[in-house]
Amino acid sequence: MDPLAAAMASAPNTKEDPPPIDALNLSMDSVPPNNREDSLPEDARSRSEQTPVEEEHHPPIPAPPAQSYTSKDTCFESIQSWAKEHGYAIVTARSYPVNGVDRVIYQCDRSERNEDPSAPRMKDSSNKTRKTNCPFRLVLTHDPITNNWDLDIKNPDHNHAPSEHPSAHVVHRRFTADQKEQMILLRSAGVMPIKVKNTLMKMGPTPLLAPLKAIHNFNYKEGRMELERSPSMIRVIEALRSKGFKYQIKSSVDIKTGSDCSSALFFALPESLELAKKHRFCIQIDATYKTNRYKMPLLHIGGVNSCNRSFTFAFCFISKEQDSDFTWALQQLKLALQPHIPSVILTDKEQALMNAIETVFPSARNLLCQWHMGKNLYAQCRPILGDEDYGTFRQAWNYLVVSKSPEIYQKNYAKLASTCTPDVMEYLAENWIPLKDRFVKYLIGDVPHFNNVTTSRIESLHAAVKRFLKGAKSSMHTTISDMDDAVKHQLHEMRIECATQQQVHINNLPRVLGRLGDEDGFYEVIPEEVKETFPTDEEHENTFLSEIFERFQKLSTHEQPRYIREFAQLLDQTHVLSPFGEPIEQPHKGRPKGALNKPKDQSQKSTKRDPSAWEYQVPKRKVGRPPSRNPLSLPRSDGEDDLARMKPM
Repeated sequence: MDPLAAAMASAPNTKEDPPPIDALNLSMDSVPPNNREDSLPEDARSRSEQTPVEEEHHPPIPAPPAQSYTSKDTCFESIQSWAKEHGYAIVTARSYPVNGVDRVIYQCDRSERNEDPSAPRMKDSSNKTRKTNCPFRLVLTHDPITNNWDLDIKNPDHNHAPSEHPSAHVVHRRFTADQKEQMILLRSAGVMPIKVKNTLMKMGPTPLLAPLKAIHNFNYKEGRMELERSPSMIRVIEALRSKGFKYQIKSSVDIKTGSDCSSALFFALPESLELAKKHRFCIQIDATYKTNRYKMPLLHIGGVNSCNRSFTFAFCFISKEQDSDFTWALQQLKLALQPHIPSVILTDKEQALMNAIETVFPSARNLLCQWHMGKNLYAQCRPILGDEDYGTFRQAWNYLVVSKSPEIYQKNYAKLASTCTPDVMEYLAENWIPLKDRFVKYLIGDVPHFNNVTTSRIESLHAAVKRFLKGAKSSMHTTISDMDDAVKHQLHEMRIECATQQQVHINNLPRVLGRLGDEDGFYEVIPEEVKETFPTDEEHENTFLSEIFERFQKLSTHEQPRYIREFAQLLDQTHVLSPFGEPIEQPHKGRPKGALNKPKDQSQKSTKRDPSAWEYQVPKRKVGRPPSRNPLSLPRSDGEDDLARMKPM
């Protein structure tokens, strides 16, 4: 042992009378060269000559009582609860067997320094630590004879003051099992972390000591664990099956990797399809974005029920907005609605979608949204005409759209031509006049569109669904689960409203309409030719079986056994899907990437749609208060200043 260290260890530990150097019976020759003052730098010698800092005195912190426990966990819970009440925390230092007997060493959470002082420090916060080399030690030993755990106090002293609150210790901030279970439940329900913290703060009996950041970290770890449990597409299929969706998946071969990947996913709830078959006359289709991490556009299909409420038919994720993608999605919709065919399909002027409708639903009328039509005119014609002339032009265009007869249409068309330039008329003749049978009133009056001439209903359904989504970077299975909650919320509200309206009767109806509330009376009013158009369940089965048999007869002889075997597997639900990878993130058509006045990170995470082209051309309003209308602030015609007219008379 070093002589100087031995002498200092045996010296009295008092600050009033420090032992002199002569009392140590040491000479400078016996001191190692590394410990001499001469070997120290000049600045170090100057610091060593300074008066040493006095040690701080702290009130004694009581140690837990030494006693026996039935188990190691019971002991740790007991001593941790004791430490929590007295301003410190206990952690496990190490655990090891001694002569076949298990032994656990407990220490204060401020006992050891985790970082080497001589190691290079990379961060600015690395010079901060909670550790004080606290000497507090407890020893827990297992007695094999009594099968108990005996706690002994090896060192009851602390070299620091007790904490003012348990939240000062990271150990006490840990979530309990009940809190973790509640957090997982709230996370699956899409509750925001700040609301989760508010709920946990009201729970008992264990108070919440963790900060809001700990809840964010917990949600992140849970998400990472979900990703590591199983491949992405397996979780997607499990989510679809667990939520009861009817679905179809389309896969394609990636040219770069040569592996199969999902390129489209159609899914719908059975309850929604049942409603869709009852209200299939007028449907609306529109694509929305920023719903999943793969940036796949979401094709949203909705309709209107008898209570004039919008509801969702089905969803379809597609990789690209091309003819083939829209055609496949509409084919799945047609199979889901069989044998019913929609009469009217209302969309935007998306040429690929319009082509797919003509292919899959040739008998349906494809109407165009008049609101988006007006916004396109604003973006294309206003820069040419100017604000004043554009107002006159737009009024003439609105008269053209609501024309009730061919004669009125020709008259309004002539007025329209007189209000605009040849460039504008060329634009109209190229883009809108050939499609007049999709929006002019007298040309669409023969189809049951129920006065739905805009896609505002499906746009509102976009917003209703996105209220449940967790963000634009959500995984596919998370998005599907959130959309299931959104659709079931819609169905629940519709069920309540329909049940309420059935109890409401209209007074003072004419006698001829008095029995419309009765189902039998309703069918009596329907003409005979319309009654025959409602197919029965037997007709549905015959139609299905006849189509299957026709396809079976077209197969070759060697393919028929495989067809029967695979069909039996489908009926037994024992078929196995061919493995394929998750979707590939690809750029797609749509709105511009991000708003101009929004940070890039916020625009990528938010589910709020980006502005359209016409929105970029609208002049922005100035931020701040509008100009004052106080008459005192208006200029005087006689040239007097404001101070002059504010003087009392």
